[in-house]
Amino acid sequence: QFKLKPTDALTEVLFENKIAPNDNFYITGKGIGFSYAPYEIAAYAYGEINLFIAFKDIEANLQPGFKKLLQ
Repeated sequence: QFKLKPTDALTEVLFENKIAPNDNFYITGKGIGFSYAPYEIAAYAYGEINLFIAFKDIEANLQPGFKKLLQ
């Protein structure tokens, strides 16, 4: 969405270098997404920001029981 390079700091667009999970999330068969309201983590002009994390990218952090549910 913002075309940041892996070496770019998140503060190029966002207010902070770390983003805390919020209560506005959704889960799909492929991952978990978080929606942030305008001005929650970035300037109002950026609008709503959606962050999606694929389960394959965080597989090492998932509980074994949850991994079985994904199969």
